[in-house]
Amino acid sequence: MRRLIETPSDMQTLDADALGEDLPPDAVAMEADEQRDVLGELE
Repeated sequence: MRRLIETPSDMQTLDADALGEDLPPDAVAMEADEQRDVLGELE
């Protein structure tokens, strides 16, 4: 969970908007982590 704090705030905002606020925090955290991993591989 602490890794999300190190993630750029704009990234977290985009993930939250894309997933929707209806999802539980755990699901949002998991998706955000996966999204960051994908972006890291692309770069």
